[in-house]
Amino acid sequence: MPGLTAQQLRTALVNDPAGFLASTVIQFDLANGISPNGWQQSTAGSLMIGPTLPSVHRPMRFRSTHRDSFNVEYRNGQNGWATDGDFYHVTPDGGGELLAYFLPWRADSGYSLVIGADAQLFFNAMMDGCSFGWTIGPNGTIRVAHHNIQGDDGLTNNAQMLQSLGMYQNRFMRDDYRHFDGGYGSCSIIGARGNNGWRIYAQVLSGGFGNYRIEQVDRLQ
Repeated sequence: MPGLTAQQLRTALVNDPAGFLASTVIQFDLANGISPNGWQQSTAGSLMIGPTLPSVHRPMRFRSTHRDSFNVEYRNGQNGWATDGDFYHVTPDGGGELLAYFLPWRADSGYSLVIGADAQLFFNAMMDGCSFGWTIGPNGTIRVAHHNIQGDDGLTNNAQMLQSLGMYQNRFMRDDYRHFDGGYGSCSIIGARGNNGWRIYAQVLSGGFGNYRIEQVDRLQ
């Protein structure tokens, strides 16, 4: 099946983000490492380079792809687990239909950007060990951050990320979502801006490699 277009995806997220994310996984994947040329903004020519960022971050055009072969389970009220959930990959693409804010990651680094009124959607890179922070700004803006801070063992360190995100008003840490699959789990963070401003959700997942279970959806903001 073709799935929803980017326009339809935006409408579903803006109208009912919690309900839509309860049965639909949306994943922004990004390989470790990002070059300035790879992060050239589609408007205003701003660049995101490492942890030092412009005060206003421009959104990028994107495409969405429905993954027919991916299996998604989700909680179905009193009826246990349903197996007919959907999975979408969203990818920055200069020829895409719509604009969205994208926040990437890099190993042992931190990225941040300001989301505002230039787009209605925000996608954070998929987290399986990173942490997320956010602070409410002026005029309906929110500064968001994605940190991957590692300890001496080469793995992300929750305590060190708690310290590195200390300047942010709110945090959703690695240990807040990695409590499935024997201490693992992943998290997709999505934002949708409607008439009442931004709503940001954490979609906590277990499984992987094409087989996912939506364990919970938490509203962060």
